Amino acid sequence: MVKAEEILNQFYPEPSAPYLELHTQKNIHFLGIYKENLTVYIQALEQAKGRFKQFVTNSRSYNEKMEKAKELLEKVTQDIQSLREGKKILNTHLYKVSENPEPEVSSQIEKNLYLKESGHIRINYGSGMTGSVIRVSKANNFPLKSCPYCSDFEIINEKELFSHINESHFSAQQFKQDSQKRPNGAFKRLQNYTLKDISGDPSAGFLKNTSVELEKLYKHNKQPEAVVEFQVEICKFLERTFQELYPDCSLHIYGSNNNGFGTKRSDMDLALLMDLKKYPLKNPEDYNHLLNIIGSETELKDTHERIVFSQLCEKLHEIEAENIDMRYSARVRIINFQTPKKVRKLIEIDLCINNQVAVYNTQLLKTYSLINERVPRLGVAVKIWAKARDIADPRNGSLSSYAYIILVIYYLQNTNPPILPNLQQNYTETLQVGEHNCSFNPNYSDFERFGQVNQESLGELLFGFFKFYAFFDWETVSVDIRNKERCENNSGNSISIKDPFESNRDLGDVCFESMTKRIKLEFKRALHFMLKGQSFCK
Repeated sequence: MVKAEEILNQFYPEPSAPYLELHTQKNIHFLGIYKENLTVYIQALEQAKGRFKQFVTNSRSYNEKMEKAKELLEKVTQDIQSLREGKKILNTHLYKVSENPEPEVSSQIEKNLYLKESGHIRINYGSGMTGSVIRVSKANNFPLKSCPYCSDFEIINEKELFSHINESHFSAQQFKQDSQKRPNGAFKRLQNYTLKDISGDPSAGFLKNTSVELEKLYKHNKQPEAVVEFQVEICKFLERTFQELYPDCSLHIYGSNNNGFGTKRSDMDLALLMDLKKYPLKNPEDYNHLLNIIGSETELKDTHERIVFSQLCEKLHEIEAENIDMRYSARVRIINFQTPKKVRKLIEIDLCINNQVAVYNTQLLKTYSLINERVPRLGVAVKIWAKARDIADPRNGSLSSYAYIILVIYYLQNTNPPILPNLQQNYTETLQVGEHNCSFNPNYSDFERFGQVNQESLGELLFGFFKFYAFFDWETVSVDIRNKERCENNSGNSISIKDPFESNRDLGDVCFESMTKRIKLEFKRALHFMLKGQSFCK
């Protein structure tokens, strides 16, 4: 006879305790996910009374699991409150604490697959280090007779549908959270430069030579036109390939490869835009049936996105693309792959779905880069400096290269006289993508003479850039290229940089406190060396 303990262990695996690290805000996030897992786990156990009534009613194992889950939930809630009050974790024995955590999520994911196969509980692979957030589905009269994605599988209930989707339409490789590198304390000790160290101006001869060197640096590192044209060809080829599956989809190059600030080392980022209400369904009318089954449009689109990703991987395999790898990055799912060997040049590509905001963001930065030829040259120089100083890798808790380009644009909007205008403020046409206003003036020709009054050389602008941010009031001001008015720093970050389109996104969120201190010192360090007539990348 099947025991209650066997049923509970098979269909109701306990949520894994999270790994914690020495960073309060991240711990609050991880514990919040664990709390949500425990909450829906308790709901799932309550549903077990109806599903396995004859096995679990009055079962000692069942009662012990329920009491343990409720006790854990209470303690986790206490720990979250304690962290928010600036105090220590009260129940450290419940978690795994490490300075360099290596989350072991695979075993929990495998256990939770039983929950998906049972039909009455689904799993949403999302953020956090616990591997999954369990969701309880609603009971529905099942309206479908066959699989809405392949039409060759007869189904009679929700359990069969999700079991079939999991086995036939999701890739065997589950999306995983990319492991993040952590600071290991090996940073070189930086001098805390005084006002005396960074006051004055470099010689005119040094600034002139710097301008010449920056021009050479730009020409040496910018992408050759032949490479740009080849990437456009690759994009068109892949678009035609994907349109065999989704006839009205479109493929776009975004990111540094197409925003005017790319270098030879820039990878190729592609965004596939498509209607996830229409695809991958065989019959679009089934969308509403599935929505009634799942109960959440967000979860249904997430399911469709995962199916599309699996189909794209199969298609890439057909055209002999190399090293196909599905990943779940900090913000979006991506497929990382390389062009087929038969292609004359090997290119690494990151492909995402429906990242339309990123496409418009690329167009915005491209427009800024075309207004004045000094803009891309200064942007590339700053990117190279940041990478040389090891402060341009979000995986290490520092800013992204994209964030440094935003810093360059903001600085050039605030030179006297300004070299760049504000392309978003007072622009009357509206371009809404979800909750984000992506409107801006794309006609760079309207501003061809805007920055001509400012005759500063590249060397002077680079020195001014470092001086601007060496003395910047980071504690009270946010960098915001959307608004002409001063923007207050209400983010709680030591460095706050507003995204041009996503109003709820701050590019400084990824920074560890130790790294923000270092970045601020690096601005002063570069300024100090330029004043001494030495290389800013020294």
